[in-house]
Amino acid sequence: MDQQLHQRSLSGCHINTEENPLNTQRLSDLNASRESEANNKKTRRKRAHSLIEKRSRENLNLKFLELEKTLTHRRSSSKTKNLTPDKTPQRMKRAAILDHAHNTILELEVEVQSLKQKIQTLREIAFPDTCKFTLHVD
Repeated sequence: MDQQLHQRSLSGCHINTEENPLNTQRLSDLNASRESEANNKKTRRKRAHSLIEKRSRENLNLKFLELEKTLTHRRSSSKTKNLTPDKTPQRMKRAAILDHAHNTILELEVEVQSLKQKIQTLREIAFPDTCKFTLHVD
């Protein structure tokens, strides 16, 4: 029905819509425009994702540098060897930083336990009568 109305409205004009090169060009332009739009959306999404990933990598690298500085500062204050040379590949350096951080945490936990024990010993020496009734919370 719609096609008949369309044909009738064009019957006054001597234009055959099926064979008109202008109409086929318009259709191909429209299709190309739609494809281009879809490609632009994909490209924009890819760029946005790339920027998010880049920001995340930069943030992670910054955190590794901060951790390395903290560990290096702690090592230099305790007079031990340096962490890793700067010529080490990034992944190896990261692994070394994480390994050193893990070891440092374990050392600090041992140190905390030792200090707690020293505090308890000093309390018992300084206040021998009161320590008998003190509850210990660890």
